[in-house]
Amino acid sequence: MDEELEETPPEIEMSLEAVLQRTRWGESLGRCQIEVAFREAETDPAPSQGSASPMILLPETAGTCAYTALAPEEAGDPVGPGSGEDDWELLGTLSGSDVIYLHSETTTLTLHRQEIAGGKVRYELAECSIADFPFGQVFDLEVPSLEGAAIPGFYVEEALAVSPDVWLREPLVSLSAETLYHPADTSLHGVWDDLGVQPEVLGERLAPERMIFARNHNEGEFQPFEALACRPPDRQMVIRPEVLAHLQANPDPETHRYYIGFQVDTALSTPAFMAPWGQTVFARSTVSESGEIHLYTTE
Repeated sequence: MDEELEETPPEIEMSLEAVLQRTRWGESLGRCQIEVAFREAETDPAPSQGSASPMILLPETAGTCAYTALAPEEAGDPVGPGSGEDDWELLGTLSGSDVIYLHSETTTLTLHRQEIAGGKVRYELAECSIADFPFGQVFDLEVPSLEGAAIPGFYVEEALAVSPDVWLREPLVSLSAETLYHPADTSLHGVWDDLGVQPEVLGERLAPERMIFARNHNEGEFQPFEALACRPPDRQMVIRPEVLAHLQANPDPETHRYYIGFQVDTALSTPAFMAPWGQTVFARSTVSESGEIHLYTTE
């Protein structure tokens, strides 16, 4: 009699993230999501984005910037541009119960299972807004048990920490203008405040990772053809003219050929936890604000 071989269960990857991005210098909501996704590692290795794309180079040293030239089809970045389209949201291939819960000291969020085109699936918060976004909160994760489901039930304390809100003080832009006109021979200042203290997890205050992105694109197009990434030493940074010179500028204020998407990110990574199937899970929240800059030369 032949010996029966047990089928090896698939390796499971899990992603957990909360994202809020304001656009138009804080006047519009570009992206608001709290999501969880599970996938078989060998079938969908992308960590959080639905489509693979080359990353924008990130500087290692605080107070410095890194330049990346991008081909027209290469518009990727480490955290996504916040277009609100599905290719920047979590996509999974596995699911369990119909809902997943996130519990904090003050609220419980219910994430519902959503079927996505192409056989993909994820859990997401049905309604996400600036007014209700859980800035500064820490959440336990509860996945209810469901017999026969691909994802077993489990409970993890302090699985997701969300950064406090941010307020962009500079660049200072008139609400009626929307676009900041900035001469290329003048330093560009980025200054912002945290509207609250960073949360504690496992008894330790978390330290956010801050980054400034400047993505240059042609008028009427979304995809950038070049980008600067700058790592501020704290909550402010001066981008000097010799650094701005890496970006293509308009020849004068009246020419509208190039526009820069200026974005300030505050990303908070929660200490990793172990899922029941043995995978190390990393959860992340990102709060950002962005706006449009018309960079021009003065000669």
